[in-house]
Amino acid sequence: VNDMGLMLRYLMLFPYCKLDDLVVLPDARARKVVVLAGVTANLLLLLPLGVLDACLGGAGFLKQLCAWMLVFYNLSVLFNLLPFLRFDGYMLLSIARGRPELKEEAFKELRLMLPRARRVRPRAAPANWPLLAYGLGYALVTAAAVGWALFRWVRWSVDTGLPWLAPAPLLLVLALSLKAGKARAAARPVPANP
Repeated sequence: VNDMGLMLRYLMLFPYCKLDDLVVLPDARARKVVVLAGVTANLLLLLPLGVLDACLGGAGFLKQLCAWMLVFYNLSVLFNLLPFLRFDGYMLLSIARGRPELKEEAFKELRLMLPRARRVRPRAAPANWPLLAYGLGYALVTAAAVGWALFRWVRWSVDTGLPWLAPAPLLLVLALSLKAGKARAAARPVPANP
């Protein structure tokens, strides 16, 4: 492991451990075991909290703190297993499907389904439905997460009496989209003149 830390994704902090060297393992089973080691370690860390919570009687600050930590830690483990977040669930699915760049391939397949791109797909190449389903799921989860975050931001800005802050994330998303569009246009090959 050459890098560990915390990252912010979907407005939540997640611990991470880069597994770039995973590809040097000889078979898919060994890679899956390494990926599942993180989930197993996270679940094992829940045991002391569960024991402490069970030993604490009645209600109190420590009991409530244990309960909150158990709930949020369980949620972070579950989020870790979702295949749309590029964490352990994503790694497991990409290893199982034999596709290290699963998200990119799924979005490429989705783009080929657009009416303009249908002319590009060779007639003999049928659509890859598992990749399409994954790409659509990824897009829906991301849209829902971004929509929820924008809704919470607008609600927070209005509730705190700062309604002028409400459009800030929308403007940021628009600026980032324009920048990404310009980068894609610049990277597009220029057709040769006949």
